[in-house]
Amino acid sequence: MIDLSMSPLFRVQYNCNESLTSIISCNFDNLLLCSTFTGIVFGLTKNESINQRLNPNYLMLNKDQAMKIDKLKAECEVLEAKLNDEKERYQQLTLMTSNISDKSDVGVSALPYFAVNDTFILHDDASYLLSLEVQIAIDCVIIQCDIPLDLIDCERNSAVVSFNDDCSSQVLATFRCQANTTRLEIRIKSIEGI
Repeated sequence: MIDLSMSPLFRVQYNCNESLTSIISCNFDNLLLCSTFTGIVFGLTKNESINQRLNPNYLMLNKDQAMKIDKLKAECEVLEAKLNDEKERYQQLTLMTSNISDKSDVGVSALPYFAVNDTFILHDDASYLLSLEVQIAIDCVIIQCDIPLDLIDCERNSAVVSFNDDCSSQVLATFRCQANTTRLEIRIKSIEGI
C-alpha cells in the first residue's frame, strides 16, 4: 500500500518521450505498468538495478520462454492485421454512407470520441509551441487567427502546410499529417507592428 502521509522521495527517472494515458501499480507495488497515447505499454520496476537493465546478458531466455514470446509476437501481428482490416472496412462504410440520404439504418458513427492531450507554451523568444497528441491518427489540423501570425518550422513536425491565399491579416493554415501521426507540434509567433 502507498502511504499518503509520507512525502514522495525522488529515486530514479525515466523519460519515455510520450504522454502517458494511464499508470497502474502491480505485483505488490513492485511494478508500474504504463501506457502511452500511441499505444505503447511498458513496465517500470523498483527491484531491478540500472546495471542489470543495461546488461544485454541479464535476460537469458530458456526455450519455453522464447516460444511464448514468439507466440505473443505472432498473436500481436494477427491482431494488428485485424485492426487494419477493421479500419479499412470502417473507412469504406463511412464513404458509402456519405452518399446515402437516409442514414437512420446505418450503424456507423461519424464523430467518434477521442482524448486530446494539448499544450500551448510560451517560450523565451516570444513564440508559442502548440503540441497536440491524440490516441488516433491525426489527418489534419486547421489554424485560424484574426491577427497576423508567423508559423515557424518545428523539428518534430512532418506535416505539409497549406496557407490561405487571402491577402487579409487573417491566418488560415492547414497542416496535413502523414499516415499514423499521433503527435503534432506547431510553433507560432505573433507579428507585431502591422
